[in-house]
Amino acid sequence: MNNSIKRYLTLLFLLTLIITVFTACKGKPGTDGSTEDPFSVTEYPATVTQQNVTPSSTETTTGMFDDFATTTTPATTTTKPSSGSQISIPDLTFPGVTNPTLPPTVDPQLTNTTNGGSQVDVAKLLSAVGYSYDPEEDCFYSELDSWQRKGGFAPHYDLGAFLLNMHYITFTVDFDWGGESWRLQFWKGNYSVVLDGAEIGVYTKPLGADTTLYDTADNDHLLNMSMELYTKNPRVDSTRYFRRPATDHWWLTGFKLVKSNAVPGKMVMVCTIRFRDSEMADSFTKSLEQVRGQYAPLKTFKAVKTLNNLADDSYYRETNTVTMCWRAVGWLNYDFPEAESTTKKP
Repeated sequence: MNNSIKRYLTLLFLLTLIITVFTACKGKPGTDGSTEDPFSVTEYPATVTQQNVTPSSTETTTGMFDDFATTTTPATTTTKPSSGSQISIPDLTFPGVTNPTLPPTVDPQLTNTTNGGSQVDVAKLLSAVGYSYDPEEDCFYSELDSWQRKGGFAPHYDLGAFLLNMHYITFTVDFDWGGESWRLQFWKGNYSVVLDGAEIGVYTKPLGADTTLYDTADNDHLLNMSMELYTKNPRVDSTRYFRRPATDHWWLTGFKLVKSNAVPGKMVMVCTIRFRDSEMADSFTKSLEQVRGQYAPLKTFKAVKTLNNLADDSYYRETNTVTMCWRAVGWLNYDFPEAESTTKKP
């Protein structure tokens, strides 16, 4: 069995374990219609409370998908001869000559000459566990309606990931907008021994709900996001792992097969998020500047005036669009933070 097949099987095994852990952690509906907290600990990130804001009609918005054109093949019509007619069929055989046999029709996508496997089979396997593959960027990414969308998200999932040999840096940005509590969470690092990657998740819960379990954003709460992952800041000598183009999503991800894992704190994520309006972007950036982490306690996100000034752990905002360059802010998933260590002291 060659190395590519081994890697795919390893990925499938790890994702199966994730299903088991995440399903066990999912909360149950409460008597009042909210979601019961399946954990007994106190929520750790502080929430920046903003007044409820009605989305502005003047802000730019994006539709999720364009219509796809479909191609139809006309049916072949066969005309049968009438019962009274006679058709003369000439003899096409010749002595000593064997009529050639045409080869069977083969779908070229079913053959992968590089590893001897089937690209179609691999694609079906990945789709079954909620992922697709981008051959141009050579990375795996999560589908919009993957099974993970049903599980919500809670902080303890990060601790469970450590048991699956995942080591990464993460941080959350909590804020209120439009009568709901929002959470954006960011991850980057090593996902088992064969994958490096990064993620951006969008989650919501009812305003004032006392639960650590967030719901994944439904179709009415998707945000337009794009992401690139580098070995270091792209303004200096760097190597790009992959790029995920702008799309409306609740969980923008990218995972790349690697020969050796990079240090999570040396990876740099550059991402752009377009919020619903400028008030929502304002609530996000105010909370973003309060984020602290144990990985680099003195680091925080700072605003810059232009995109050309974008440096490690900084952000640039233009109306309702925020572009971030993230390297060291946050905490390691196996170094679970206390509540007072994740936000700036007043």
